[in-house]
Amino acid sequence: MEENAIIDLGKIGLTFDPNPWNAAKAYEKYTVIMHNGRGWVSLVDNKGHEPSETDPMWMIISDSGESLYQMMVRTGRFVGTEDEFLQQYQDALSAAVNAAAEARAAATDVQAKGEAALAAASAAEQAAAAAGSAADDAINAKNTALAAAGQAEGSAAAAREAATDAGAAADLAREKATQAGAAATSANEEAAAAHQAVVETGAATEAANAAAGAANAAAASVTNHTLGIDFDPTTGLLQGVYGSHGSILDVEMDQETGQIVVTEQID
Repeated sequence: MEENAIIDLGKIGLTFDPNPWNAAKAYEKYTVIMHNGRGWVSLVDNKGHEPSETDPMWMIISDSGESLYQMMVRTGRFVGTEDEFLQQYQDALSAAVNAAAEARAAATDVQAKGEAALAAASAAEQAAAAAGSAADDAINAKNTALAAAGQAEGSAAAAREAATDAGAAADLAREKATQAGAAATSANEEAAAAHQAVVETGAATEAANAAAGAANAAAASVTNHTLGIDFDPTTGLLQGVYGSHGSILDVEMDQETGQIVVTEQID
């Protein structure tokens, strides 16, 4: 803690020096001395200045045993009774004492305010240090956030690229699915056509068998030839019919009329 501040108010009252004036001695302001039978008061600090009526550093206050009141009246510096002079002197002295007390109080207040200012300055210094630390933390947090943002941007770019690849793969899958659907539809159509062909082939086979039976019956009723009838499933014809006398019968079913046509070939 700093030492108490001292405010020098200067000299505010008269000081009486019982010794005669000495040229080697320093005299403070408002010092009263006797010199050459007269009383003198120093108006400023001085040394080596002999009191005289022409020296502005000294003022005569008594002459040949006269009182201060008598000297003030004689020199025209006061007009009034001695009681009034003493009262004014006492009032002036009290005012000086009060001024000194107020000055001391002001000095104490200044000291208190100075200490408060020092405490405030110390608190401000600590606050500035805390603010600097907070600023450093903020800078570090900013740098961390920027690094995280960079990483997030890279991850987002990778995610966008992966999403693009996934979209392309999805498009390709949809295209393949469409092709597979078309192929399945075509396969179903082919299967339906094959099934229809099988059905139609079965029906044609049954009709051919029926026609062959009818042809055999017809041939048996016309001649006594021995007939052999073969059915060619490729052409749908009845052929290879042989008679006993060496003739060949061609048997054919008319698809439009459903009739059996028998043609004999004689060797």
